[in-house]
Amino acid sequence: MKGKTHLITALVVLSLFYFFVDFTIYTIYLPILFIVGTLFPDIDEVHSFFGKRVKIIGFLFDHRGFFHSIFSLLTFSYLIYGLVSLQASLYFAAGYLLHLFEDSLTKQGIYPFLMWINLKGPIRVGSLAEIIIYFSFLSLLIVLLTLHLIV
Repeated sequence: MKGKTHLITALVVLSLFYFFVDFTIYTIYLPILFIVGTLFPDIDEVHSFFGKRVKIIGFLFDHRGFFHSIFSLLTFSYLIYGLVSLQASLYFAAGYLLHLFEDSLTKQGIYPFLMWINLKGPIRVGSLAEIIIYFSFLSLLIVLLTLHLIV
């Protein structure tokens, strides 16, 4: 999936989650970590949000290789756990897992264990199907944000 599709689905998930959890000025970093987790696995793609900022990783790692694995998810989540907190690492991991799930729906798929098993689906990246998914989630986000303003 493209970065904008990952971002919009993350915002929808956060918006749904917001109905049950109030974020305060002290916990606003948690949804930010969720969004970072959602975008982070594409750091190995030189045209992605993080890949543009750390280009060397895109040259050292294949796209949808190490950074699209359970091993990478656990490694970076544990790092955040050590540096910040368990709660922060869980938000990051949830965003990361959302990214892996979305990419497993594409024709290219992912290798969650680095080899052997390729999880893949029917959606071609950038295709009409992805565009429909993007605008469906964008519409849902608008509805959810409207509901948040009313409630």
